[in-house]
Amino acid sequence: MIDTHCHVDLFPDPVGVARLLEREVEACVAVTMLPSHFEMAQRHLTAFRRTTPALGLHPLRSREGHREIQRFKNLARSAEFIGEIGIDGSPQGRPTLEAQKDNFAEVVASIQRGAFVTVHSRGAWRETLEGLKVARVGPVCFHYFIGGAEAAKTVLADGHYLSINHRMVASESRHRAMVAALPRDRVLPETDGPFLGAAPIRQLESVYRFLGQAWNLDSLETRELIRQNFARCRTTNTTLPSQST
Repeated sequence: MIDTHCHVDLFPDPVGVARLLEREVEACVAVTMLPSHFEMAQRHLTAFRRTTPALGLHPLRSREGHREIQRFKNLARSAEFIGEIGIDGSPQGRPTLEAQKDNFAEVVASIQRGAFVTVHSRGAWRETLEGLKVARVGPVCFHYFIGGAEAAKTVLADGHYLSINHRMVASESRHRAMVAALPRDRVLPETDGPFLGAAPIRQLESVYRFLGQAWNLDSLETRELIRQNFARCRTTNTTLPSQST
């Protein structure tokens, strides 16, 4: 299994979680909030093959992040994984929205070809998408995308991917139908742990199970398809046309 968005460093025992992931998953993108956090994660996770730190500058840490933009740019020259970056237009993020947009424009322009990028777009998917278009960066993965079916079509039309977590596919979730209708070659799994729970393996298993049922695939076929999606979701430094209909 693959987890494309997990805050490993925010668990009470990050190294313990990394050990669990090392045993149970093929790959985990360990997103961070700030470049300084990324550097710390690199030091602590250097012994792990499957849990890889991602260079982040979270939109809700925009004031601190602004002071670390040059550090982000320097680190982005060699970072294979980028996240969490993006724009937050929710009530929580609205007071710093303009600062977030400025930060995002700077950091996204520094992303290198071939990186896997996971972006935050809560309440601001249009602004996030526009920032990617201006910088001509794609494809990226829009994490925990709950903008709705029509918005998803717009994001997908620019060649991007969407990552899905267990909460989105729970029986009571209003997002289940949207997830089931997504083109299977643009979907990736995530846990967003520990924010959505402290059991990443069980959370991933529920996502894989739902996707397999929605796609009418067995577990091996589901895992192989997601593996291929993960391999393809790498920036080319140019916005891509739609890859599927």
